[in-house]
Amino acid sequence: MLLYGVLCVQVFIYFQNYPDDHVLLKYLVAIIWIVESVHTGFLISANNSYLINGFGNLVLLTQISWDLLASFEISFVVMFIVNLFFTWRVWVFCKKVWAVCLLLFLSIARYVMATVSIALGFYYSTWASFKDHAYLPLTITLGVAVFGDASMALILAYYLHEKRTERSTQLITRLLTYVVGTGALTSIVVTMELISILASPNTLLYISFGLVLVRLYANSALLSLNLRQYQRKPRQEDSLPLSNSKTSSSSYC
Repeated sequence: MLLYGVLCVQVFIYFQNYPDDHVLLKYLVAIIWIVESVHTGFLISANNSYLINGFGNLVLLTQISWDLLASFEISFVVMFIVNLFFTWRVWVFCKKVWAVCLLLFLSIARYVMATVSIALGFYYSTWASFKDHAYLPLTITLGVAVFGDASMALILAYYLHEKRTERSTQLITRLLTYVVGTGALTSIVVTMELISILASPNTLLYISFGLVLVRLYANSALLSLNLRQYQRKPRQEDSLPLSNSKTSSSSYC
């Protein structure tokens, strides 16, 4: 809930500071916040089912509640949306078709495999059956996620470094710090999730990392938008465009 609160604050800051942004960016922020709010609601419902309505019911703990599965699916939707946003950002920076195609393929593959896992969860109603049948697609999902997050961070870092000039060195350095920092953070968490499911497949430890991961994705997208004003302050002329809009508030930096 703490990270959800941070997300709400970031959404408020965004709409306060960037009223002239392109309408598509505003829709993106609104969609991320709405979907993440629904995700949080399903998590609260799942906690209520297990911890309050089912208090002391050990049999219930062996079963998968529908609201928990719904929250998982919504979390994958959030991560898919954020991945599309970051893929678009890669296109803005480097204009490399191969990079965009690679990241799109990884994002779609990750979402499809994750949705297959959720479908298996609805079909097999117990955690034991779910583990037996969904272990492979879950592992593939996390493996693709690790590779995708690392690839996105490396591609952005490389092409940002290539754009470095004498005038924009300070700006590019700040952008590189952000890109590597956020990319490394999500990569570390998803790697820990992958390690946990490989090392301890008979437990639900990996779920705890997944619950944190989706909020890290949502917050990283909002952070990338809200940092633009700070990044422009030292040298306004060094900004790098995020869109084709001519207004300064629509630029990435």
